[in-house]
Amino acid sequence: MDSFEYLITLVSVIAGLGIARALSGIARLFDTRRNISFSWIPICWTFNVLLWLIAFWWFTFLLSPFEGWSPGLHIFVLFYAGAIFFVLALLHPESLEEGHDMLGHFLDNRKMFYSALLIVALIDIADTSIKIQIGLPAPPLMQYSALILPWIIMSTLALFIRNRKFHALFALVFLASIVFWLSNNIAGILTIVAGDA
Repeated sequence: MDSFEYLITLVSVIAGLGIARALSGIARLFDTRRNISFSWIPICWTFNVLLWLIAFWWFTFLLSPFEGWSPGLHIFVLFYAGAIFFVLALLHPESLEEGHDMLGHFLDNRKMFYSALLIVALIDIADTSIKIQIGLPAPPLMQYSALILPWIIMSTLALFIRNRKFHALFALVFLASIVFWLSNNIAGILTIVAGDA
């Protein structure tokens, strides 16, 4: 195994744990739906972050031809994967008490959630910069800006705003921006992955 294969194995484990955490959390919510106060906003955020985790895992394959791996770069990529997992974990507590208020829990924990989401956005900027420095093509600036700027601005505002409508709007804007980004960029990564197979 080369350095990338070791790295992608660990990234895949973290991604798998994140996917399992998200799916088991959603299953638990639906299983206990009669005993809790249900809200679609945390479910939408779970879907959003899950999409981003899967996209991160896929786009990590862009690094497969790179040979200049250092311990710092390994740690950075693993930290990025771990940060996304942490955001997912914040959405789903380990246990749900009778009468659990999903939206209330989400809003009470919004500062930690949106701080973590903001950190993931900043890590992604660093990740994109690293990929450009090692010779990968830069993403189209307008498309990347349409993804990352609303993410940073609205995450910052969400730290201070408790209004339900704002958080609902942000969840939908984030979903739209991820779908837009992936629909414009996934063909390239699929070509790279197919070429490595």
